[in-house]
This record gives sequence, C-alpha cells and structure tokens, in this order.
Amino acid sequence: FLPAVNGPLIAELLFPGDSIVFNGTIYNQANPSCTDILARAAANGCDSILQVQLSFLPAVNGPLIAELLFPGDSIVVNGTVYNQANPSGTEIFAGAAANGCDSIVTISLTFEDIYIGATGISPACFRGEDGLIVIDTLIGGKPPYSVALGSNDFEPIAGFPVALGGLSSGDYDLWIEDADGFTYVLEVTISDPPALVLELGPDRTLPLGESVEFEPLLNFVPAALQWAPSAFLSCDTCLNPLASPLEDITYTLTAIDPLGCLTSDQISLRVYRQRALYAPNAFSPDFDGVNDLFTIFAGAEVAEIRNLQIFNRWGDQVFQAPLIPLNDESWGWDGTFRGQRLDADVFVYYAEVEYIDGQRELIKGDVLLIR
Repeated sequence: FLPAVNGPLIAELLFPGDSIVFNGTIYNQANPSCTDILARAAANGCDSILQVQLSFLPAVNGPLIAELLFPGDSIVVNGTVYNQANPSGTEIFAGAAANGCDSIVTISLTFEDIYIGATGISPACFRGEDGLIVIDTLIGGKPPYSVALGSNDFEPIAGFPVALGGLSSGDYDLWIEDADGFTYVLEVTISDPPALVLELGPDRTLPLGESVEFEPLLNFVPAALQWAPSAFLSCDTCLNPLASPLEDITYTLTAIDPLGCLTSDQISLRVYRQRALYAPNAFSPDFDGVNDLFTIFAGAEVAEIRNLQIFNRWGDQVFQAPLIPLNDESWGWDGTFRGQRLDADVFVYYAEVEYIDGQRELIKGDVLLIR
C-alpha cells in the first residue's frame, strides 16, 4: 500500500475571538488543533494528512471602572447603561489593546444610599396648617446630616426625632444631605383630616308672626355652638333654637368640635307681612249665642288693637274701646248705645292696629246691624 502523505502544518497566531474554517471544520479558541485528512489530495493520489495548530494572543485586561455614584446616577460604557439596577459587568473593546488585541474593561459601581424613616402627620383640622413631617431614623450615608423641604435651604440635623412643622396637606419632597455632599430625596404625603360638615339647609320664607325651628345637619358632635346674631332666637348656644323674626335676617351658626376645629354655615329668613285681619260685615245682637257681638279678629302678627270706634250714619260715636284683647269677642260691641238697643242700620268702624314688628295701621270698614 502506498503510505498517506503528510501534508503541511497549519500553525497560526490569531486574535482572541478569531476563527478559521478548513475542510468544513471551524477552528477557534474552543477547538484550536486537530488532524484532518484530505482524501487523495497528495500528488501520488494518496490521502494527505493536514495538521492544524492555532495559537491565540491573550486578551488584554483594560482598566477597572469602580465608582461611587449618587442614587439615580448612571454611566454608559461601550453603549451599555450601568446604574443601580445594573451596577457591574464586563465590556470588550475589540482591537483596543496596544498589541491589537481586544481590551476587557470591568465595571463595578457602588451607590451611596440611605434609609430615611419619615412620617407625615395630618393637621388637627381640615385645611389646617399645623401638619408635621417627623424624621425619626436615618440609616446610611455619612453624618452629620442636613434636611430641607422642597426648594428651601438645608438646615443641620442636631438629633432625632426631627419635626418639620407648620405644614398643610400635600406632597412634599424631603431632602437629606450627608457630610460627603450626597443628597437623597423622599416624597412624604400629609393627608387632610375629614372635613367638618354643617348644613343649615336652604333659605326660608315665613309670614310675620310665625316661628321656625332650626335643624342643622352635622357629621360630628359639637363641643360648642354659637348663633349670630342672637336677635329673635330662643337660644343662641343650642343646636335647635326657635327663631321668631320680625324682619329679614341672616343667621350664622359656628360649631366647634372637641379638637377646636371650626366650621360654620348661614341661613337667611325672609319675613313677609300678610296683615291677617278679619272684621265681620254683619252681626245680630239678639243674644242667641250666634254673632251677638262685633269685634276685629287678628292673626299672630298683630300685637294690639287699640281705640276701636263705631259711628252711626250721622257721625255719632256709639261705641269706643281704648284697647281690646286679641280675638276675645266678649270685649266687642253689643249693638247698644247708652244702654239702649239700636235699630238695624249700617255703622262705620275705625281701629288702630299695631303689629309685632312695631308698625301701626289705621283700618276702617262698615258693619250691618241686623235685628
């Protein structure tokens, strides 16, 4: 048999990551050497034996990027973003070494961080300005610390707890700065307490002489109440006073809860004067118990009826009463004059009426005496 002919030796020095393909086989750092047979490739027609022996230049380690960053900061290396979520890694820069090989850069980031234990405390009253942010814990960073709210100046922290007061409800950026100048921010929310509800209802209209009892609706138990003004009220510090106004008026109720929080509401009362007076146009003084006396009847808005005078058709005064009790018929005219019964006729009456609001009115009319 003719011997197989030994072919050439392929010995090459390659860069890391490079490869060659020979006789359909890939040679690289994972497969650097082998013996391959080329069928009938020798000059005498025999097989040719090819030896592959690859060497690879070592990758050159580049610098170590080890940095201390603020929370939220980031750097970009070779197109890759490194931050708190991705703080370390390795980047290869192809052909960047002095010998033409790849350069390996190692990234290791450290982030200065701090735990801020802070609580928002609501104001005592709805929309109050006595809310607080209390800082009771700081862990991490380098003391001494300073604190600022929003865009305010930093103030040194002497000790814990720290109370930042005079605050209304809302969201606040709480900033902490440590001795190295690192800053940290925490959003703290101060919530409003529930609003006090006090409802007096819609404005009302009532006739002169009538009264109305107020029935406020509240969502809390009041510690104190005050109505203003107190005019025409049965009570100015109770919940359900009775109002008997003689004129249009607007009341304000101020209520205080056990924490000293105030709320108020208003209600207006419009008073109209209906002048309810009634005088019969006829009476029959026959003493049968029906319509025997003549008088003037009045509604609740009338305070007094004074100087009731009755005249005959010739102008003679046949009856006069300086003051008659309201709606008391027994004080009326019995159809007599000087003890004598008068005949049937038409008589004229006059009277002065004073209303409970102090206004006065002169009224007149005629009445038929029936026999």
